[in-house]
Amino acid sequence: MRRTTASIIAASTAIGFCLSGCSAGQLNTEQSCNLLNELAIEQSIGDKWGLAYMGVIEQDTQPVVDAMEATIGIYQEVSE
Repeated sequence: MRRTTASIIAASTAIGFCLSGCSAGQLNTEQSCNLLNELAIEQSIGDKWGLAYMGVIEQDTQPVVDAMEATIGIYQEVSE
């Protein structure tokens, strides 16, 4: 359980870094949110996190890792 908590904290930190900073030529907030929503639907992020929560209950952390990797990938894509 500690490993899962540490992973979630690490993902939250990574997500913050991915979204930090704005400069000319980047998407505005509304465009970023729209793109995040599109990619989340496209990659079934809600389903992946549902499986991750069930995995935590069953003490299986792999679904959490998979959901975090997919989520971080989306944030990285949007941040670029």
